[in-house]
Amino acid sequence: MKAPFRGLNLLRTFGMGLAIQALLSSANFAVGLILIRRTSDLQYSYYILATNALLLLTALQTSFVQPYIVRNITVRDAAGRFDMVGALIRANSRWVPLLCGIGIAVTAGVWGLRRITVEETLLVLVALLAGGMALSREFFRITLFAYRRPAAVLKADITYVVVLTVGAFLATLTSQPALVAVAFVGTAALLGFTMLRRELWTFEPWNTHSAEAVLGKIAAAGAWAILGSGIHWLLIQGYSYLVAGVLGVSDIAALAATRLTLMPVFVLSGGVSMLLFPMTSRWVHDMGAKVAARRLLLLAAGLGTVALLYMLTMWLLRDWIFDVVLKKHFVQRDSLIVLWSAVFLVTLCRDQLATLPAARARFRDMTLMTGLSAVVWLLSSYFAMLKYGPIGAVIGILIGELVNMAGILVMIFKETREPRVAATTA
Repeated sequence: MKAPFRGLNLLRTFGMGLAIQALLSSANFAVGLILIRRTSDLQYSYYILATNALLLLTALQTSFVQPYIVRNITVRDAAGRFDMVGALIRANSRWVPLLCGIGIAVTAGVWGLRRITVEETLLVLVALLAGGMALSREFFRITLFAYRRPAAVLKADITYVVVLTVGAFLATLTSQPALVAVAFVGTAALLGFTMLRRELWTFEPWNTHSAEAVLGKIAAAGAWAILGSGIHWLLIQGYSYLVAGVLGVSDIAALAATRLTLMPVFVLSGGVSMLLFPMTSRWVHDMGAKVAARRLLLLAAGLGTVALLYMLTMWLLRDWIFDVVLKKHFVQRDSLIVLWSAVFLVTLCRDQLATLPAARARFRDMTLMTGLSAVVWLLSSYFAMLKYGPIGAVIGILIGELVNMAGILVMIFKETREPRVAATTA
């Protein structure tokens, strides 16, 4: 394909991906806004705890299978792709019900020991079922993005967003808004999964009878990737559980509400990095790590500039947003906004740059670096919360993310110093 046409195709794919992330970001903001305005701090905090757990599940799955899918779709012929996708779908249809079953059994046991209330038990059970649907939906999103079919993803995501938003409003009319809202998350994920599955089949049918043992092939690099993703989730999302344990469940509301105003930056970061990973893999494969690193640095700088403009706008409008839109008042509001802005800016750059060592399958090094960052975060947040209250959790997150970012930059420097080696398939 000639360069101008290849560039236009890349721009169209990337633009569609950004539109998808803007849609999801808007939906997450709308749901958060509805729940903040129309429910208690406790119910909103319960919803945050449940949905953060869903984010962990999908993040772990993405880190485990996405690199394998992207690398193999890039280099395999049609028959090889049919076998690979079919084997992954077969494995997915087995591990999702197994994980849900284990979770339900553990929850029943904890409830039997009277460690949680009936309300909390029902919330966990509904969240587990929603998690199963979310895993299935996310698997097909990953695969279609790897095929560079964002238009197919957009159709399903529109349905997902409509059901999610309407469901959040209906949930506030009930006596258990957190429980009902999470149930609608699962319903929206189920509808999205059904549409995505159909889209992939019409585009490129798969062979579920393939003898390919994909889990064994993924396991070596995937084990490090999934561990690193879990630790990174702990660094970015696990603050809510730490706050609940050290301070109290209701204290999560102040952190989540201020974080919500900047959520578009976080969603954009994760969405762009998902789209960017296949492109980075191709850049490294075709042109080497140095060219890929230069492009990633320019992209991170551009996205960072856009993020700074958005953060400045939110800062100037903060009084109106909290007094009129959210109808909430938090003592440490301004400090939380500044700290969350710093966290998201570092995370935005880190997510894009991390696609290079990921494309080179440096999952062990990335996991060890993320583990160190999580330890720094945990200790920093704990002691900062004891001294400063909820704001201490975000201080710890920022310190941990700065450590993580430094590690990624060191890995990129080492990659660009090594002789060029073409990427290989698993």
